[in-house]
This record gives sequence, C-alpha cells and structure tokens, in this order.
Amino acid sequence: LSESARACQVVVWRGRHLLAFQSYPGASELFFATCADSPPTPDSAWSSPRRFLEEANALPWSNFVPGVGYAPDDSSRVRRAIDPTLVADPETGVLHCFFVGTTKKEGAAKHCNLLGHATCVDLDLKIWEMRTCNAPLMGAEVHEEGVENISILKEHDGTWTMILSVALRDQHVAYCRSSDLCTWTPAKRCKILPQPFEDWMAAKHGAPSVWVEECGLRCRVRMALMGEDLNGYTSIGIFQAVDFNMLSTHTNHTEDNGACTVWEPAMFEN
Repeated sequence: LSESARACQVVVWRGRHLLAFQSYPGASELFFATCADSPPTPDSAWSSPRRFLEEANALPWSNFVPGVGYAPDDSSRVRRAIDPTLVADPETGVLHCFFVGTTKKEGAAKHCNLLGHATCVDLDLKIWEMRTCNAPLMGAEVHEEGVENISILKEHDGTWTMILSVALRDQHVAYCRSSDLCTWTPAKRCKILPQPFEDWMAAKHGAPSVWVEECGLRCRVRMALMGEDLNGYTSIGIFQAVDFNMLSTHTNHTEDNGACTVWEPAMFEN
C-alpha cells in the first residue's frame, strides 16, 4: 500500500498537513485545520478551524438530521454533513473529500446514511467541484440504512480500496474498489474471522478505522472495529488483513480479489 486515508486522519497535500473534522450538535458542518510542522507531533500547533465544502450542507438528497427532523426546502444550514475523509491523489494532485449525508423514508424505522464526494485543486480549499450534486455516490442501494465510516487505501498497482461500515441495526463491514476514486465497484461484505463471531461482537460490528504499518518489504493492514454483544455492550477490537502479503506486489485486481477482503484478530510482536 502506498497511500491511506480515513476520517480525522492528517493528510499531506501539496506540502500542507490537513486535518478535517465536523461540528456538533445539530446538522453538522465541515471544518479543517492546518499544521506547519512536518510531521506534526502531539505538541504541534494547529491553525484555527476553517469551514470548507459548504455545498455539502445544501444537497437535496441529504434532507434529514437525526434528532432534529427533515430539512425545510428553503434552508441549507440544517442539511447534515459528517465524517469528512480527505484523500490526496499523488498522481493527479487532486484533493478528494468523501462525507456522509442523511435521508429517511417516511415510516422507516431508521434513517439512511449516504456517501457524498467532492474534489478540489484550490490550495485554500475554497473552490470545490461537487461530484454528487443530484445523487449520492452510494448508500441506499447497498443497504436501506446506508453506509458510513469509510477508510481508503491505495495499493502499489494503483487500485484504491474503500473499507466502509454498512447499515445501523445489521451493522457490518464491506469493501469496494476504484481506479480513479470516482467510480466504485458494488460494495461487498468483508469476511471477519473467526466465525461464528466472538461474543463481544455477536450482535453487530462496524465503524472501521483502517491504517497501514510497514513491515520490511511488506505492508501490514490493521483495522480497529467496534463490536456490540447481545446485551448491548460495545467494545473495540483490532484486526489485520489476512491477504496483506499480496500488497507489496503488482496484482491485477478484480472485484473479488485483492486486499482487505478477509480479516482476522491482530497479532502483535513483542
């Protein structure tokens, strides 16, 4: 793997360190901060938050805010935008932002989270091209309760892999692939070992956060995963991709092979 990104991860783009996040409570808006230190440390100073991608709060398909209700047709500030994930494409120099909006069908038990996508080449992050103006990138076609909590990895052959959380009540983890960050294969469920699931994640699991660790000539891919047991208690577990060995080779991926389709409990060396 050569690149990775997930929500609330520092991203380097054109020599700048960027950290994107959201405001709470209510509809939520997107903000970013910059750091002059390279690399940033826990003691580094960050700039004041600046709002960006205001278009995400005005999308017609994101019209419901949990705990608030439906957005009035004439209002843009109550349309939800959360979970910004920045991805810097080293080949094109374009900065991508994936984010989550929300809708809800009348009478549905749960709302549906939908994935939006925009791109930017403006160093000040003021000018964006919204690629999901009229419809989300994905969501309801994957599950009636949608998708959220994405992480994106780039492999050495140029393939981008997205790991995402699917649904709310039947929450689980899926993957999809892209060659350009704009068009993605249909999401398919990841296999989490062992099966049947351990007690701490017997009810459901999701909210993945994925990162890459260098291991000599290979890369090891880790994933922190939230699980819920049958009594409603939640825990965090660490997994690793079973198929990480092929990540250091130039593999011709198809929709069903490649990295991050099968995960097992992580093993750590002393």
